[in-house]
Order: sequence, then C-alpha cells, then structure tokens
Amino acid sequence: MRIGTSALALFLPLAVHAQLPDSTAFRFFGDVRVRYEGIYEEDVITRQRARFRVRAGGEAAFGSRVSVGARLASGDLDNPLSTNEDLGDMFTHKAIGIDWAYVTFRPRGD
Repeated sequence: MRIGTSALALFLPLAVHAQLPDSTAFRFFGDVRVRYEGIYEEDVITRQRARFRVRAGGEAAFGSRVSVGARLASGDLDNPLSTNEDLGDMFTHKAIGIDWAYVTFRPRGD
C-alpha cells in the first residue's frame, strides 16, 4: 500500500503537468536559527547550552490545480514538538529529516 501511494505522489504531478497549459512555478524557502540558553534556577546548578535549527524546503505549482511541497528540518526525529538541536556534542552527526510533505490536487469544478 505504501509503495502505491508513494508512486502516485511522485507520478501524479508529472502526468497532470503534461496536460496543463499553465507554466510551472517553483520557490525555495528556509531559515536558520542559532541561540544561546541560560537556565538559572534557585538551588540548582546553572545550565547553559547553544542550540540551532535549520529548515529548508521547496514548493512547485503545476498550473492552478496541482502543487507539491516538502521541507527538511534538523532536530531529533522522535520529537514532534521541536526541530531544535543542541550543539553540546561537537563533531557528532546531527539528524535531518522530512518535516512535512504534501501533494495538493484540485479537480475541475463542472
């Protein structure tokens, strides 16, 4: 089932684009954020950390009826709440995964 859905998501925009007279529009987007956090509490050892987040994606519109988009993001792939990554362990690999992806198809209204 997953292979069929993936194949449909990949080939449907191409098949529909071949029939669309409109031009294809494509755009890139993304951001990078670096920050320092100091955590100061009474009767607790002060904690300090540097964090970063990287997000990059793209979106393509095939005419006015089909659009496809995806975004990659840094961070723990098991954490659905945050794409922030600690810089504490320098020279270690940091995870990057698919943050979201979509295909939108708008059929003609007769």
